Amino acid sequence: MKNESEIKEFYNVLLFSLPKETRPILRAVFFSIREGRPVSEDFLAKQTGIETKTVESVVEILAQRQMIVRGDNRKIVGALGLSIIQTNNKIQMEGRTLFAWCAISTLELSTALEADVDIHSSCAYTGESIEVTVRNGKLKKVTPDSTVIWTVPFDSEAPWAGGTCKQIHYFSSVEHANKWKEEHPKLHGEVMTLEQALSFGNELKNFLS
Repeated sequence: MKNESEIKEFYNVLLFSLPKETRPILRAVFFSIREGRPVSEDFLAKQTGIETKTVESVVEILAQRQMIVRGDNRKIVGALGLSIIQTNNKIQMEGRTLFAWCAISTLELSTALEADVDIHSSCAYTGESIEVTVRNGKLKKVTPDSTVIWTVPFDSEAPWAGGTCKQIHYFSSVEHANKWKEEHPKLHGEVMTLEQALSFGNELKNFLS
């Protein structure tokens, strides 16, 4: 998946398969995570005005599909690619350190949140440090400048955090991405540019609106 029309269709199919209360609940979760705050079901009920039993039901569905991640105390600590819990993809944004589930998330979150970000990750093949700076919705600096992302087909029925996102990585070059692919012949996917990943955030923003 490499263009906005495909990602738009993905979100449309996704929404159709989820309860109607999903969007306001996810919105409340997502923006609390942005502030670095774990989220309880009681908070969501008060924030959204949705009955507690309905909130609990929707949260359980989202957790099963790994669109959210809960901590040991069952509070939500991650949603739609954004996380309080440490991952290999660190995001510094608005004076706060957060994390992303995958390489695409680091960039689409910048667009969806209309925020300047500094991204710190590493090449999945060599372990080499990768640094990305986004300012005013555009890539300002990428080190190394040959950095690309390996992405896989998006499936609206597949788990997010522990499924699709686990297969999407930064690589310091196309060559390293191809070498990694040779070592994982059963994985289907393709290389995409960082600019393409940035554009994905437009549909995430629409999804949260």
